[in-house]
Amino acid sequence: MERQIFFLDVISFFTSVEELANPGLRGRPLVISPGENRSLVLAASAPARENGVERGITLAQARKFCPGLLVIPPRESLYRRASAAVFQALARFSPTIEPVGPGHAYLDMTGTGRLLGPPADTALALRRELKKSLRLESTVGLAPNKLLSHAAAHFAKPEEIFTVRPGEEKKFLAPLPLDFLPELRENAAGKEAGHRLRDFNLNRIGEIAVFPAFLLEILFGDFGLILHERAQGIDPRPVHPPEKKPELTFADILAEDTNNSDLVEARLRLLAHRAGSDLRRKKIQAGSLVLSLRYADERETRESRKLPNPTNHDSELFSAGWELLSRSRSRRTRISSLEISLSEIRPARDQAELFPSPARLLEPALDRIHARFGEDAISHGI
Repeated sequence: MERQIFFLDVISFFTSVEELANPGLRGRPLVISPGENRSLVLAASAPARENGVERGITLAQARKFCPGLLVIPPRESLYRRASAAVFQALARFSPTIEPVGPGHAYLDMTGTGRLLGPPADTALALRRELKKSLRLESTVGLAPNKLLSHAAAHFAKPEEIFTVRPGEEKKFLAPLPLDFLPELRENAAGKEAGHRLRDFNLNRIGEIAVFPAFLLEILFGDFGLILHERAQGIDPRPVHPPEKKPELTFADILAEDTNNSDLVEARLRLLAHRAGSDLRRKKIQAGSLVLSLRYADERETRESRKLPNPTNHDSELFSAGWELLSRSRSRRTRISSLEISLSEIRPARDQAELFPSPARLLEPALDRIHARFGEDAISHGI
């Protein structure tokens, strides 16, 4: 049976949700940003984009482009509720949904034709449902796999569905830039491979498609063969519903983009302490840590490692984070934010140590000070 995969993209999700919460914002140039001039624009409304404001530039730059710009601080709880409502509406059309961010998702529609009708009609019905029930505009890409449907959604217009049909894969992908290949945009290793391909003057997917597969294998090993397949439009990845694993996330948006290693280390120590303190308060431990970095040029890196033993101690969390930070710092671009995500959560199993380290002895005291006087009351020195 031929696969039918949708990629749904709610247009300007964050600013659209803010406009729903406050209709007076509609039609006005609006950005989501923490508010300091050096902080980054996290999202921009259509009127702001028409004035040259784009996601990833600094707020100071955005204000130069658009003097009447409205700045709204991010409201994560609002966006989570809105995103949950979107996915609840999508569940009426497919039982197999893979969220890829707020207001974005893959849907596996294979075999739903008898119940819902032709895929293009179903995609239009899905869009109408979101507009009617949530007042959110969306675009839908329809294709035989995830790679093609995601790319197709970039070219869909609100009033129509963009479809890539079997046999059109290579022709559709050929003129697109390399960043449309998921393997080249989703982690640090893939982005580094993208830089190497551009060094060989390979800038379009069609150029990868005609590049000899054995040479890509020499350059990148098995990863090169995967890239060659993707350039042909071949993508067997299934649509994966999210695994319901507990995860804790701690983020720090820097007031100013920086390459100062001492400052970055200090902020990482603070994140590790926030994470450790939260774990200790909840009497749980984490077995895996992910460090995500966002840079001034809007690129992201994401590195992960399994911890030697589940822990809730600041020093062990920092040590793992520092190792991942060192691994990510091949880029010399300034860092704008750091994020630690902890998973493999389990109940804490405290075991008395004969000779506990001074750092571990200090943790309960720091927890009490921060609980009473706030995080800024005391911290590690730079």
